[in-house]
Amino acid sequence: MSTFKAVFAGVSLAVAALAPASAAVVQGIPVTDAIIEVDSGSFRQDLNLNTGQLTGFGLVSSFNNNAILIPAGRELTYSFSGFFLDEPNSSINRLIFTGGTVTLYSDGTPNFNINNAATATDSEFPTPFLTLAGSFFIDIVNTTVGGTLSANLLSGFTALDVTGGEAAPYFDTNALAVVVSLGLPPVLGMVDVTGSTSVVNYFLNGSVTPTAASAFANSVLFAAIGAGVGPEDPSVNVLDFFKKTMKLTSIEGTGSADFNVKVIPEPGTLALLGFGALALGLARRRKGGTAE
Repeated sequence: MSTFKAVFAGVSLAVAALAPASAAVVQGIPVTDAIIEVDSGSFRQDLNLNTGQLTGFGLVSSFNNNAILIPAGRELTYSFSGFFLDEPNSSINRLIFTGGTVTLYSDGTPNFNINNAATATDSEFPTPFLTLAGSFFIDIVNTTVGGTLSANLLSGFTALDVTGGEAAPYFDTNALAVVVSLGLPPVLGMVDVTGSTSVVNYFLNGSVTPTAASAFANSVLFAAIGAGVGPEDPSVNVLDFFKKTMKLTSIEGTGSADFNVKVIPEPGTLALLGFGALALGLARRRKGGTAE
């Protein structure tokens, strides 16, 4: 909107006065060109070690670096599923997922609970706020520094495309470039949403006591070394390593996330911009005619 305002201000005071100052509101949620933030403890993911599917859910806490734009008495939640491990290209340290869908819901009865997935999918609206399809998702367990593996907080990187939802006309921009320096992703190009996740706590084998992500990363590293397995070797069967070598039955994590989005201006805004450009053009023509 700032670019629009800068251009529009140069047209004329009369036309500028017609410009709407507020952002569009969809299902009670202001639509803004921003970073969508998910606070720590409001994001949960689960890797099924039998199917290789990554699922999860969360609560959007704020926009624009902690500027709360979600009205009181309403919440914006999301769930995701269908992200399947790309076993041939994955290693123990770099889990690459393909496919996947993400759905966002606007709910007038705030009841989100990090331990209850159903609280992230309820809404009074028959149509979701937004639906997206995954281009890729990379989960990093350990990083390599100077050729030496080091335990690290688990980080994820994802790219998404808008596929539907009531807010789709505002987010289907295809304006963000996929830039990943952590290995070759399955897809490169322009997408609608890019994001990153940071896992703070891991729940192993269904335990209710969380394990710090750094401790989990250490366990993975030491188990790999003990088994003589290369943590960055894509030929290693990742699911078998977690199940047979580490004796895990489930891997669930909680953390935070940031998603970058761009917004298409409201149709009314575009119309006013076009009208302003037309008015400016007419004024110039009139001035040129007078000079002649």
